[in-house]
Amino acid sequence: MKLARFTTGIALGALLMVAATNAHASDKVWKAKGGDCDDTAFKTPDTTPTNKIARCVKLWEAYRNISSVSPKQRAVAIEAMNALYVNGSERDAKLAKSALRRLKVTTLPARAGSTETATKTKTVTTSTSGTTKTVTKTKTVTKTKTKTSSGKRQKFEPDKPSMTMIKRAKKHVRNGYKLAKKSKNDRALKSYKKAVKAAPGWPNGHYNAACIHALKDEEAEMIDYLQNIADIGGKDAGNLLRAARSDADFFEIRDKSAAFKRITGYARIKLLNAEGEMGEDNVDNLIDSMKKLGHEITDTAPSSKPRSNPFIWYAPHSKGTAYIVKQLLNHPRTQTLEFEAKRLKGYDVVITWGDHITSREPQIYVQDPEDIEKRMDEIARAEDRILSEPEAAMDDVDAALNKPDEVVDRVEDAVNKPGEAVDRVEKTVDKAKGLLDRF
Repeated sequence: MKLARFTTGIALGALLMVAATNAHASDKVWKAKGGDCDDTAFKTPDTTPTNKIARCVKLWEAYRNISSVSPKQRAVAIEAMNALYVNGSERDAKLAKSALRRLKVTTLPARAGSTETATKTKTVTTSTSGTTKTVTKTKTVTKTKTKTSSGKRQKFEPDKPSMTMIKRAKKHVRNGYKLAKKSKNDRALKSYKKAVKAAPGWPNGHYNAACIHALKDEEAEMIDYLQNIADIGGKDAGNLLRAARSDADFFEIRDKSAAFKRITGYARIKLLNAEGEMGEDNVDNLIDSMKKLGHEITDTAPSSKPRSNPFIWYAPHSKGTAYIVKQLLNHPRTQTLEFEAKRLKGYDVVITWGDHITSREPQIYVQDPEDIEKRMDEIARAEDRILSEPEAAMDDVDAALNKPDEVVDRVEDAVNKPGEAVDRVEKTVDKAKGLLDRF
């Protein structure tokens, strides 16, 4: 009996050691893959965009072993997940609910959106042959208002405008344009706001109002109107947001507004060629392709050393642009990494073209846009969706850049084989960060 107890004690001790090792390993995986989630989305969910919280919750689900989570970390995560559940889309709510369930949270907050019932009373008085009759008519009106406990901006969802509404709005826009040409911006803005009021679902009125606010250096108001365009959605909205990148009205504000970059896809892009003459065809084709899609490469330069594959570093607000770049590079070993904007040295996206060339003739991965019109059309449609349906498109963008969903099934393996898995993750991330520091 004593021997059996001793053997059982050894087994239990071994299990505890394995559990401790796995927990430590999972913490390292989260630190490597979780990025800045602990310091942004989970720390300040009230001021973090919903899509950023959703991304972090996906990474949490993919890489976080909850057995190693402290009570404080658990409370912080629950707050962020609750915020996502309350303010996010239906898909976001489903993601948050699943993550909360894993943390044994069964009581959920109310979703954004409440129904208010108002009663209107109308009194009608009639008089016949000296007799006064009073009739009271009561009408119940039900209105649905979207609210959030955090005070975040809600999606702008106007009805589709009729042709009569658009015709009336165009009249105000033409008047505003005449005033703007005379630099009477305040009066022009009033006309553009009348256009918005006349046809709330017509994106052009919002665009012109955003232009005036940009000229007046009123970023918050400008962003509100641009976001309205994105919320309206559709091809026309996408075309307007794309046009904003090169519209002179936004020149003074676009480089200092991360929100403008996020909504319109505008980005300061640096392209480095790590292959010299051997990389010129791929680099030239990328420049031409980006230009055709409405993006200008800001700067080009040789890289400091050869690279065996392409790299894309991007700021969080330029995730959509990084996605488009990756589609154009068309290289199977392209690596992408999200970084804080300040670490990108004044750029929003930095691309290094590199390839492992084993022959005298380099392989052409980035095709001439004139030779792949169908593919270019597909990428253009993908960008239209990113611009006009950002919430719906962001899952595809995340999957292409970070692939959080694909690794969910491999989390258990990563925890059960901590040494190899964690070392590989850390080496990859450290190597990419080192390359960025030297670009």
